[in-house]
This record gives sequence, structure tokens and C-alpha cells, in this order.
Amino acid sequence: VETGRAAFDVTSPRARRFVVRAGRVSLSVLGARFAVWHEAGDVVAVAVEHGSLELDDDGRRVVVGAGSVFRTTPKVAGPS
Repeated sequence: VETGRAAFDVTSPRARRFVVRAGRVSLSVLGARFAVWHEAGDVVAVAVEHGSLELDDDGRRVVVGAGSVFRTTPKVAGPS
């Protein structure tokens, strides 16, 4: 997802994980209904309706479950 919003309904079981990339974030899904938003500042928000997914935000892994919303912090540019 380069910009904007996308919704997914991934049914399980699947032999392989379903992976969605939004900016610096990677979402690995075995079975979930969720929406992902990629906003300005490389901010990514994920809302999970049912199931769960694993979110990787530049190496920080978080499991987001049903009824949860997760939002990354804006990416801060390093010194020039």
C-alpha cells in the first residue's frame, strides 16, 4: 500500500502467510479481516476486525488482535 487505505479479508488456513507492505511496515497474516492506512510521514495504522496479524515496524514486532488498532509513529529524519 503506497498511500491511502486498503481492506483485506484473509481466510485461513493458508499454506503460506499473506504479506502486506505499507511503507516501512510489513504485515504477516494467517487469517484476519483488517484495514491498513498509509498516511503522510510514513505513518501506518492497522485496524483488525477479526483474527490477528503480526506487524513488523523496522524490526519491532507487534501482534495485533481482533478489535485492536495499532498506529506507528511518524518517521523522523536523521541529522543531515
